[in-house]
Amino acid sequence: MAVMTAAELIAKLKGAQAQPTYYVMGCFGAYISDKNIKRYTTNNDYNRKNAAAIKKNAMGKFGFDCVCLIKGILWGWNANKSATYGGATYTSNGVPDIGADSMIKVCKDVSTDFSKIIPGEAVWLSGHIGVYIGDGLVIECTPKWENKVQITACENIGKVAGYNSRRWTKHGKLPYVDYSAVQAQAPIQNTTPVQDNEKTIWDYLVKLTGNTYGAAGLMGNLYAESGLKPGNLQNSYEKSLGMNDAQYVAAVDSGAYTNFVKDSAGFGLAQWTYWSRKQNLLQFAKARKASIADLNMQLDFLTQELRGYPGVMRALQGANNVREASDAVLTGFERPKDQSESAKAKRASYGQAYYDKYAKANTQPVSSGKEVKASHAAQKMDKSLAGTYKTTADLHLRNGAGTSEKSLVIIPKGTQVKCYGYYSLDNTGVKWLYIQLAMNGITYVGFSSSKYLKK
Repeated sequence: MAVMTAAELIAKLKGAQAQPTYYVMGCFGAYISDKNIKRYTTNNDYNRKNAAAIKKNAMGKFGFDCVCLIKGILWGWNANKSATYGGATYTSNGVPDIGADSMIKVCKDVSTDFSKIIPGEAVWLSGHIGVYIGDGLVIECTPKWENKVQITACENIGKVAGYNSRRWTKHGKLPYVDYSAVQAQAPIQNTTPVQDNEKTIWDYLVKLTGNTYGAAGLMGNLYAESGLKPGNLQNSYEKSLGMNDAQYVAAVDSGAYTNFVKDSAGFGLAQWTYWSRKQNLLQFAKARKASIADLNMQLDFLTQELRGYPGVMRALQGANNVREASDAVLTGFERPKDQSESAKAKRASYGQAYYDKYAKANTQPVSSGKEVKASHAAQKMDKSLAGTYKTTADLHLRNGAGTSEKSLVIIPKGTQVKCYGYYSLDNTGVKWLYIQLAMNGITYVGFSSSKYLKK
Protein backbone atom coordinates (compact mmCIF):
# COMPACT_ATOMS: atom_id res chain seq x y z
CA MET A 1 0.00 0.00 0.00
CA ALA A 2 1.36 3.42 -0.97
CA VAL A 3 2.32 5.74 1.86
CA MET A 4 2.06 8.89 -0.27
CA THR A 5 1.89 10.09 -3.86
CA ALA A 6 4.99 11.00 -5.84
CA ALA A 7 4.01 14.67 -5.66
CA GLU A 8 3.71 14.46 -1.86
CA LEU A 9 7.09 12.74 -1.59
CA ILE A 10 8.75 15.44 -3.68
CA ALA A 11 7.07 18.24 -1.70
CA LYS A 12 8.23 16.75 1.59
CA LEU A 13 11.76 16.24 0.28
CA LYS A 14 11.85 19.86 -0.83
CA GLY A 15 10.64 20.82 2.62
CA ALA A 16 13.58 18.95 4.13
CA GLN A 17 15.99 20.54 1.68
CA ALA A 18 14.72 23.98 2.73
CA GLN A 19 15.58 23.23 6.38
CA PRO A 20 19.08 23.49 7.85
CA THR A 21 20.49 19.96 7.47
CA TYR A 22 23.80 18.14 7.79
CA TYR A 23 25.03 14.73 6.65
CA VAL A 24 25.03 12.39 9.67
CA MET A 25 25.20 8.71 8.82
CA GLY A 26 22.43 6.59 10.31
CA CYS A 27 20.32 9.61 11.26
CA PHE A 28 16.84 9.90 9.77
CA GLY A 29 15.89 13.43 10.71
CA ALA A 30 16.81 13.98 14.34
CA TYR A 31 17.43 17.58 15.36
CA ILE A 32 21.05 17.56 16.49
CA SER A 33 21.50 19.04 19.97
CA ASP A 34 23.39 18.54 23.22
CA LYS A 35 20.95 15.74 24.06
CA ASN A 36 21.88 13.49 21.16
CA ILE A 37 25.23 14.70 19.86
CA LYS A 38 27.11 11.91 21.67
CA ARG A 39 24.94 9.25 20.05
CA TYR A 40 25.45 10.63 16.55
CA THR A 41 29.21 10.93 16.90
CA THR A 42 29.75 7.39 18.20
CA ASN A 43 27.14 5.18 16.48
CA ASN A 44 29.25 4.18 13.45
CA ASP A 45 32.76 4.45 12.04
CA TYR A 46 31.94 7.32 9.67
CA ASN A 47 30.49 9.49 12.43
CA ARG A 48 33.33 8.67 14.81
CA LYS A 49 35.86 9.64 12.17
CA ASN A 50 34.00 12.89 11.47
CA ALA A 51 32.96 13.62 15.07
CA ALA A 52 34.72 16.97 15.26
CA ALA A 53 33.05 18.24 12.08
CA ILE A 54 29.63 16.97 13.19
CA LYS A 55 29.98 18.66 16.59
CA LYS A 56 31.04 21.89 14.93
CA ASN A 57 28.61 22.01 12.01
CA ALA A 58 25.56 19.83 12.73
CA MET A 59 24.34 21.40 15.97
CA GLY A 60 20.97 23.07 15.46
CA LYS A 61 20.36 21.20 12.19
CA PHE A 62 18.48 18.08 11.14
CA GLY A 63 20.68 15.06 10.49
CA PHE A 64 20.21 12.71 7.52
CA ASP A 65 22.12 10.38 5.30
CA CYS A 66 21.08 9.39 1.77
CA VAL A 67 18.69 6.50 2.40
CA CYS A 68 17.66 7.78 5.84
CA LEU A 69 16.34 10.93 4.16
CA ILE A 70 13.95 8.84 2.08
CA LYS A 71 13.02 6.54 4.99
CA GLY A 72 12.57 9.49 7.34
CA ILE A 73 10.12 11.18 4.97
CA LEU A 74 8.18 7.93 4.46
CA TRP A 75 8.14 7.40 8.22
CA GLY A 76 6.48 10.78 8.75
CA TRP A 77 9.36 13.22 9.39
CA ASN A 78 7.94 16.73 9.77
CA ALA A 79 10.81 18.92 11.05
CA ASN A 80 9.69 18.62 14.67
CA LYS A 81 12.71 19.77 16.66
CA SER A 82 11.31 18.36 19.91
CA ALA A 83 10.59 14.86 18.61
CA THR A 84 13.29 12.18 18.91
CA TYR A 85 13.55 11.65 15.15
CA GLY A 86 12.20 14.97 13.89
CA GLY A 87 8.67 13.55 13.83
CA ALA A 88 9.51 10.27 12.10
CA THR A 89 8.34 6.97 13.62
CA TYR A 90 10.81 4.15 13.11
CA THR A 91 9.72 1.50 10.53
CA SER A 92 6.20 2.94 10.35
CA ASN A 93 3.87 2.87 7.34
CA GLY A 94 5.15 -0.55 6.32
CA VAL A 95 8.53 0.87 5.27
CA PRO A 96 11.41 -1.29 6.53
CA ASP A 97 14.79 -0.05 7.74
CA ILE A 98 16.93 -1.00 4.73
CA GLY A 99 20.02 0.44 3.10
CA ALA A 100 20.46 2.14 -0.24
CA ASP A 101 21.49 -1.02 -2.09
CA SER A 102 18.55 -2.95 -0.66
CA MET A 103 16.08 -0.17 -1.44
CA ILE A 104 16.79 -0.18 -5.19
CA LYS A 105 16.25 -3.97 -5.17
CA VAL A 106 12.67 -3.58 -3.92
CA CYS A 107 11.87 -0.85 -6.46
CA LYS A 108 9.65 -1.61 -9.45
CA ASP A 109 10.47 -1.05 -13.14
CA VAL A 110 14.17 -0.64 -12.38
CA SER A 111 16.04 0.57 -15.45
CA THR A 112 19.35 1.98 -16.61
CA ASP A 113 17.56 4.02 -19.32
CA PHE A 114 16.98 7.52 -17.95
CA SER A 115 15.07 8.81 -20.98
CA LYS A 116 11.70 7.90 -19.44
CA ILE A 117 12.35 8.53 -15.75
CA ILE A 118 9.44 10.20 -13.94
CA PRO A 119 9.43 12.47 -10.88
CA GLY A 120 9.43 10.65 -7.57
CA GLU A 121 11.54 7.70 -8.69
CA ALA A 122 14.59 6.62 -6.73
CA VAL A 123 17.96 7.08 -8.44
CA TRP A 124 20.79 4.83 -7.36
CA LEU A 125 24.46 4.04 -7.61
CA SER A 126 26.36 1.60 -5.45
CA GLY A 127 26.04 2.67 -1.82
CA HIS A 128 24.07 5.83 -2.54
CA ILE A 129 20.48 6.82 -3.36
CA GLY A 130 18.38 9.92 -4.06
CA VAL A 131 15.03 10.90 -5.56
CA TYR A 132 14.41 12.44 -8.98
CA ILE A 133 12.19 15.54 -8.60
CA GLY A 134 11.77 16.54 -12.24
CA ASP A 135 13.35 19.19 -14.48
CA GLY A 136 16.57 17.17 -14.62
CA LEU A 137 17.11 17.54 -10.86
CA VAL A 138 17.59 15.18 -7.91
CA ILE A 139 17.31 15.65 -4.15
CA GLU A 140 19.98 13.74 -2.29
CA CYS A 141 21.77 13.90 1.04
CA THR A 142 25.49 13.53 0.59
CA PRO A 143 28.72 14.61 2.27
CA LYS A 144 29.96 15.61 -1.17
CA TRP A 145 29.82 19.29 -2.19
CA GLU A 146 27.61 20.93 0.47
CA ASN A 147 27.50 18.12 3.07
CA LYS A 148 23.72 18.26 3.47
CA VAL A 149 20.37 17.65 1.78
CA GLN A 150 20.83 19.34 -1.58
CA ILE A 151 19.46 19.61 -5.10
CA THR A 152 21.77 18.33 -7.83
CA ALA A 153 21.57 17.67 -11.55
CA CYS A 154 20.96 14.18 -12.92
CA GLU A 155 23.86 13.97 -15.35
CA ASN A 156 22.21 11.03 -17.15
CA ILE A 157 19.67 13.58 -18.42
CA GLY A 158 22.08 16.48 -18.76
CA LYS A 159 24.04 19.01 -16.74
CA VAL A 160 22.11 22.01 -15.40
CA ALA A 161 23.83 25.38 -14.99
CA GLY A 162 24.37 26.28 -11.34
CA TYR A 163 24.07 22.72 -10.01
CA ASN A 164 26.58 20.06 -9.13
CA SER A 165 25.87 16.96 -11.18
CA ARG A 166 26.08 13.23 -10.61
CA ARG A 167 25.71 10.26 -12.96
CA TRP A 168 23.51 7.52 -11.54
CA THR A 169 23.43 3.82 -12.41
CA LYS A 170 19.75 2.89 -12.14
CA HIS A 171 16.34 4.32 -11.32
CA GLY A 172 13.09 2.73 -10.21
CA LYS A 173 9.69 3.24 -8.58
CA LEU A 174 9.60 3.00 -4.81
CA PRO A 175 6.95 0.45 -3.73
CA TYR A 176 5.71 2.84 -1.03
CA VAL A 177 4.81 5.62 -3.49
CA ASP A 178 1.82 6.08 -5.82
CA TYR A 179 2.98 7.15 -9.30
CA SER A 180 -0.39 6.93 -11.06
CA ALA A 181 -0.74 10.70 -11.53
CA VAL A 182 2.82 11.29 -12.75
CA GLN A 183 4.05 11.44 -16.30
CA ALA A 184 7.51 11.90 -17.73
CA GLN A 185 8.28 15.59 -18.07
CA ALA A 186 10.75 17.80 -19.87
CA PRO A 187 12.55 20.62 -18.02
CA ILE A 188 11.18 24.16 -18.23
CA GLN A 189 13.27 26.05 -20.75
CA ASN A 190 13.83 29.72 -21.42
CA THR A 191 12.37 30.35 -24.86
CA THR A 192 15.06 32.87 -25.82
CA PRO A 193 18.75 31.90 -25.77
CA VAL A 194 20.81 34.15 -23.52
CA GLN A 195 23.20 35.11 -26.30
CA ASP A 196 20.33 36.62 -28.28
CA ASN A 197 19.05 38.76 -25.41
CA GLU A 198 20.55 42.08 -26.49
CA LYS A 199 19.12 42.20 -30.02
CA THR A 200 15.81 40.67 -28.90
CA ILE A 201 15.41 43.34 -26.21
CA TRP A 202 16.34 46.15 -28.60
CA ASP A 203 13.81 45.07 -31.23
CA TYR A 204 11.10 44.64 -28.60
CA LEU A 205 11.67 48.05 -27.00
CA VAL A 206 11.76 49.88 -30.34
CA LYS A 207 8.39 48.37 -31.15
CA LEU A 208 7.08 49.23 -27.67
CA THR A 209 8.17 52.87 -27.68
CA GLY A 210 8.19 53.64 -31.39
CA ASN A 211 11.31 55.70 -30.71
CA THR A 212 14.91 54.53 -30.88
CA TYR A 213 15.94 57.13 -28.28
CA GLY A 214 13.27 55.79 -25.95
CA ALA A 215 14.31 52.19 -26.59
CA ALA A 216 17.96 53.01 -25.91
CA GLY A 217 17.21 54.96 -22.73
CA LEU A 218 15.10 52.13 -21.33
CA MET A 219 17.59 49.48 -22.41
CA GLY A 220 20.50 51.28 -20.75
CA ASN A 221 18.59 51.28 -17.47
CA LEU A 222 17.81 47.59 -17.77
CA TYR A 223 21.50 46.94 -18.37
CA ALA A 224 22.38 48.94 -15.25
CA GLU A 225 19.90 46.90 -13.23
CA SER A 226 20.58 43.37 -14.46
CA GLY A 227 23.12 43.30 -17.27
CA LEU A 228 20.16 42.37 -19.49
CA LYS A 229 20.00 38.97 -17.77
CA PRO A 230 16.40 37.90 -17.07
CA GLY A 231 17.61 35.32 -14.56
CA ASN A 232 19.71 37.79 -12.57
CA LEU A 233 19.38 37.56 -8.78
CA GLN A 234 20.52 40.67 -6.91
CA ASN A 235 24.18 40.00 -6.18
CA SER A 236 23.99 40.99 -2.52
CA TYR A 237 21.38 38.27 -1.88
CA GLU A 238 23.27 35.34 -3.38
CA LYS A 239 25.23 34.72 -0.18
CA SER A 240 22.32 35.18 2.24
CA LEU A 241 20.01 32.95 0.18
CA GLY A 242 22.74 30.44 -0.59
CA MET A 243 21.88 30.37 -4.29
CA ASN A 244 23.33 31.69 -7.51
CA ASP A 245 21.22 32.90 -10.43
CA ALA A 246 20.58 29.48 -11.94
CA GLN A 247 19.84 27.81 -8.60
CA TYR A 248 17.40 30.56 -7.63
CA VAL A 249 15.54 30.30 -10.94
CA ALA A 250 15.35 26.50 -10.76
CA ALA A 251 14.13 26.59 -7.16
CA VAL A 252 11.40 29.13 -7.95
CA ASP A 253 10.34 27.29 -11.10
CA SER A 254 10.16 23.91 -9.36
CA GLY A 255 8.40 25.24 -6.26
CA ALA A 256 11.28 24.24 -3.98
CA TYR A 257 11.72 27.89 -2.99
CA THR A 258 8.49 29.48 -1.79
CA ASN A 259 9.65 32.90 -0.56
CA PHE A 260 10.19 34.53 -3.96
CA VAL A 261 7.52 37.17 -3.33
CA LYS A 262 8.62 38.28 0.14
CA ASP A 263 12.42 37.79 0.13
CA SER A 264 13.13 41.43 -0.91
CA ALA A 265 15.75 40.28 -3.42
CA GLY A 266 15.86 42.14 -6.72
CA PHE A 267 15.28 39.83 -9.67
CA GLY A 268 15.08 39.87 -13.44
CA LEU A 269 15.62 42.46 -16.15
CA ALA A 270 14.26 45.35 -14.08
CA GLN A 271 15.37 43.90 -10.72
CA TRP A 272 11.80 43.69 -9.43
CA THR A 273 12.11 43.91 -5.66
CA TYR A 274 8.92 45.08 -3.91
CA TRP A 275 6.71 42.15 -2.89
CA SER A 276 3.61 43.17 -4.88
CA ARG A 277 5.63 43.55 -8.10
CA LYS A 278 7.32 40.18 -7.58
CA GLN A 279 3.97 38.60 -6.83
CA ASN A 280 2.57 39.99 -10.07
CA LEU A 281 5.64 38.76 -11.97
CA LEU A 282 5.29 35.27 -10.52
CA GLN A 283 1.59 35.10 -11.34
CA PHE A 284 2.29 36.39 -14.85
CA ALA A 285 4.92 33.65 -15.38
CA LYS A 286 2.61 30.93 -14.09
CA ALA A 287 -0.20 32.09 -16.33
CA ARG A 288 2.21 31.83 -19.27
CA LYS A 289 3.51 28.47 -18.03
CA ALA A 290 6.96 29.98 -18.44
CA SER A 291 10.11 30.00 -16.39
CA ILE A 292 10.39 32.96 -14.04
CA ALA A 293 13.53 33.83 -16.04
CA ASP A 294 11.93 33.66 -19.49
CA LEU A 295 12.98 36.75 -21.45
CA ASN A 296 9.87 37.19 -23.57
CA MET A 297 7.61 36.77 -20.54
CA GLN A 298 9.55 39.44 -18.63
CA LEU A 299 9.41 41.87 -21.56
CA ASP A 300 5.64 41.44 -21.77
CA PHE A 301 5.37 41.94 -18.01
CA LEU A 302 7.52 45.07 -18.28
CA THR A 303 5.11 46.39 -20.92
CA GLN A 304 2.17 45.72 -18.63
CA GLU A 305 3.87 47.60 -15.80
CA LEU A 306 4.83 50.57 -17.99
CA ARG A 307 1.20 51.05 -18.96
CA GLY A 308 0.72 52.05 -15.33
CA TYR A 309 3.34 54.81 -15.75
CA PRO A 310 1.81 56.98 -18.52
CA GLY A 311 4.23 59.84 -17.89
CA VAL A 312 7.22 57.59 -18.39
CA MET A 313 5.70 56.08 -21.53
CA ARG A 314 5.07 59.53 -23.00
CA ALA A 315 8.67 60.48 -22.25
CA LEU A 316 9.98 57.36 -23.97
CA GLN A 317 7.79 57.87 -27.01
CA GLY A 318 8.67 61.56 -27.37
CA ALA A 319 12.32 61.66 -26.29
CA ASN A 320 14.64 63.68 -28.52
CA ASN A 321 17.83 62.09 -27.20
CA VAL A 322 18.95 59.08 -25.15
CA ARG A 323 19.66 61.07 -21.99
CA GLU A 324 16.12 62.45 -21.90
CA ALA A 325 14.64 58.96 -22.15
CA SER A 326 17.12 57.45 -19.72
CA ASP A 327 16.46 60.06 -17.03
CA ALA A 328 12.71 59.48 -17.35
CA VAL A 329 13.17 55.76 -16.66
CA LEU A 330 15.65 56.33 -13.84
CA THR A 331 13.56 58.87 -11.93
CA GLY A 332 10.06 57.80 -12.89
CA PHE A 333 10.16 54.00 -13.11
CA GLU A 334 13.26 52.34 -11.65
CA ARG A 335 13.71 54.96 -8.91
CA PRO A 336 16.93 53.62 -7.37
CA LYS A 337 18.37 55.21 -4.24
CA ASP A 338 21.19 56.80 -6.25
CA GLN A 339 19.68 59.35 -8.66
CA SER A 340 22.75 61.58 -8.74
CA GLU A 341 24.10 63.26 -11.84
CA SER A 342 26.84 60.62 -12.12
CA ALA A 343 24.24 57.82 -11.92
CA LYS A 344 22.18 59.52 -14.63
CA ALA A 345 25.22 59.98 -16.86
CA LYS A 346 26.32 56.39 -16.39
CA ARG A 347 22.93 54.93 -17.32
CA ALA A 348 22.59 57.28 -20.26
CA SER A 349 26.03 56.21 -21.51
CA TYR A 350 24.87 52.59 -21.51
CA GLY A 351 21.81 53.60 -23.50
CA GLN A 352 23.86 55.69 -25.89
CA ALA A 353 26.07 52.69 -26.66
CA TYR A 354 22.98 50.66 -27.63
CA TYR A 355 21.68 53.54 -29.72
CA ASP A 356 25.00 53.76 -31.53
CA LYS A 357 25.05 50.04 -32.14
CA TYR A 358 21.48 49.46 -33.26
CA ALA A 359 20.03 52.77 -34.42
CA LYS A 360 22.98 53.29 -36.78
CA ALA A 361 23.44 56.90 -35.70
CA ASN A 362 27.16 56.41 -36.20
CA THR A 363 28.09 57.31 -39.78
CA GLN A 364 31.18 55.09 -39.75
CA PRO A 365 30.75 51.63 -41.28
CA VAL A 366 30.74 48.57 -39.06
CA SER A 367 31.02 45.44 -41.16
CA SER A 368 31.39 42.48 -38.83
CA GLY A 369 29.17 43.37 -35.86
CA LYS A 370 32.06 42.49 -33.48
CA GLU A 371 32.53 44.92 -30.61
CA VAL A 372 35.29 45.71 -28.10
CA LYS A 373 33.91 47.84 -25.31
CA ALA A 374 35.28 49.38 -22.11
CA SER A 375 33.91 47.88 -18.92
CA HIS A 376 33.87 51.30 -17.20
CA ALA A 377 31.01 53.70 -17.89
CA ALA A 378 31.28 57.44 -18.43
CA GLN A 379 30.61 59.48 -15.29
CA LYS A 380 29.60 62.84 -16.76
CA MET A 381 27.93 64.46 -19.78
CA ASP A 382 28.41 67.79 -21.51
CA LYS A 383 26.42 68.28 -24.73
CA SER A 384 29.00 70.78 -25.97
CA LEU A 385 31.52 67.96 -26.22
CA ALA A 386 29.36 65.93 -28.61
CA GLY A 387 30.61 65.66 -32.19
CA THR A 388 33.13 64.13 -34.56
CA TYR A 389 36.81 64.28 -33.60
CA LYS A 390 40.13 63.40 -35.21
CA THR A 391 43.06 61.93 -33.33
CA THR A 392 46.11 64.22 -33.40
CA ALA A 393 48.53 61.38 -32.65
CA ASP A 394 48.55 57.60 -32.41
CA LEU A 395 46.26 57.27 -29.43
CA HIS A 396 45.36 54.56 -26.93
CA LEU A 397 41.66 53.75 -26.45
CA ARG A 398 41.49 52.69 -22.84
CA ASN A 399 39.16 50.78 -20.52
CA GLY A 400 38.67 53.85 -18.33
CA ALA A 401 39.91 57.36 -17.70
CA GLY A 402 43.67 57.49 -17.16
CA THR A 403 46.90 56.08 -18.51
CA SER A 404 46.88 53.31 -15.91
CA GLU A 405 43.79 51.78 -17.50
CA LYS A 406 44.16 48.86 -19.91
CA SER A 407 44.60 49.76 -23.59
CA LEU A 408 41.90 48.29 -25.83
CA VAL A 409 43.49 49.33 -29.12
CA ILE A 410 45.83 51.99 -30.56
CA ILE A 411 43.96 54.44 -32.83
CA PRO A 412 46.11 55.70 -35.71
CA LYS A 413 46.70 59.46 -36.06
CA GLY A 414 44.03 61.17 -38.14
CA THR A 415 41.26 58.63 -37.39
CA GLN A 416 37.73 60.00 -37.05
CA VAL A 417 35.87 59.08 -33.87
CA LYS A 418 32.47 60.00 -32.43
CA CYS A 419 31.66 61.40 -29.01
CA TYR A 420 28.10 61.98 -27.79
CA GLY A 421 29.06 64.24 -24.90
CA TYR A 422 29.96 61.59 -22.32
CA TYR A 423 33.26 61.67 -20.48
CA SER A 424 35.12 60.94 -17.24
CA LEU A 425 37.92 62.74 -15.44
CA ASP A 426 41.24 61.17 -14.56
CA ASN A 427 42.97 61.86 -11.23
CA THR A 428 44.60 64.99 -12.67
CA GLY A 429 41.32 66.50 -13.86
CA VAL A 430 41.86 65.78 -17.60
CA LYS A 431 38.73 64.91 -19.56
CA TRP A 432 38.76 61.46 -21.15
CA LEU A 433 36.07 61.36 -23.80
CA TYR A 434 33.88 58.28 -24.17
CA ILE A 435 34.22 57.67 -27.89
CA GLN A 436 33.29 55.18 -30.57
CA LEU A 437 34.97 54.21 -33.82
CA ALA A 438 35.00 51.42 -36.38
CA MET A 439 38.31 49.95 -37.45
CA ASN A 440 39.06 46.79 -39.41
CA GLY A 441 35.42 45.73 -39.17
CA ILE A 442 35.32 46.03 -35.36
CA THR A 443 33.45 48.62 -33.30
CA TYR A 444 35.54 50.01 -30.43
CA VAL A 445 34.01 51.93 -27.53
CA GLY A 446 36.15 53.37 -24.76
CA PHE A 447 38.07 56.36 -23.40
CA SER A 448 40.77 58.55 -24.94
CA SER A 449 42.39 61.68 -23.62
CA SER A 450 40.82 64.90 -24.87
CA LYS A 451 44.36 66.31 -25.24
CA TYR A 452 44.79 64.29 -28.44
CA LEU A 453 41.32 64.71 -29.94
CA LYS A 454 40.39 67.65 -32.15
CA LYS A 455 36.91 68.55 -33.44
